Amino acid sequence: MHNILYAAITIIMICAGVIGVQTARLEAASAEANYLRLRLHAVLGLAELREEAIQLHRTLHDAESAYIRALHSRLERAALRAYIQRVNPRAQVDQIADNIQACAQQHAVEPQLVLAVMQQESSFNHQAVGDHGERGLMQLSFVTATELGVRWDEAFGIETNICAGTKYLANLVTRFGAPEKAAHHYNGGGDPLYAMRVSRHLLRIAREF
Repeated sequence: MHNILYAAITIIMICAGVIGVQTARLEAASAEANYLRLRLHAVLGLAELREEAIQLHRTLHDAESAYIRALHSRLERAALRAYIQRVNPRAQVDQIADNIQACAQQHAVEPQLVLAVMQQESSFNHQAVGDHGERGLMQLSFVTATELGVRWDEAFGIETNICAGTKYLANLVTRFGAPEKAAHHYNGGGDPLYAMRVSRHLLRIAREF
């Protein structure tokens, strides 16, 4: 019964994604057809349509760019969800994936980097508690949370925790330059075993993304 329900949900999600992609494609195709029609008129010498054609060309370019960004975002979110689900089937998959995308974009960090660090820190358990009392998905310590302006009683919150941890990771990227090196130093000081595990996660993630 569970397998049938899971399969049904999967089919519904796939159909929703296909409909969204097809809608975006139709909108882009319609804009392109209008642009080509006006471009033809301009070539035939109808000067009054030239400015309109130029404007439509810009609109078409913007629509196509938005379509590509939206498609990339959908595919990225699907990959994030699939990876998190596989590592921890009990994880709050949708909420974690959405916040990884949003916080990574906000702090200019690759979501795959956040994903690798989070896997090592908590295995995507938003209620995880570390050996020294660290909290949540990104295992915020009391000192780090305070530095980042996070109230300690809110440190387990998924959005709060992910964005704070991502901001801290972004600071490390600025400090060390190389993203992978920054991830190696997320938990204290570049412990070789920690670095090896994060690198292993990054390699697996890279194969899927």
